[in-house]
Amino acid sequence: MPKSLGCKDWFATKVTDLGELNKAFARASKSKVGVYIEVIIDKDEMPGGGDFMFGATGNYFGLGGRTWDEWLLHGRKLKV
Repeated sequence: MPKSLGCKDWFATKVTDLGELNKAFARASKSKVGVYIEVIIDKDEMPGGGDFMFGATGNYFGLGGRTWDEWLLHGRKLKV
């Protein structure tokens, strides 16, 4: 993503598990440039705190009260 936005020297990586994420954080903490870490998770998995963020962004966009579990339960037919 950063390259497509013109960010040439950024540290960019994709991770799929905690070991890769820890390594990415270690490298990112030493970076002198921008950092972009793409975290790939199962489509039904929500990381800790994610439900709060899902609800908070819903409030911001006028979709107050939405929850991740409700969105999954209703086949993703709710606005996101």
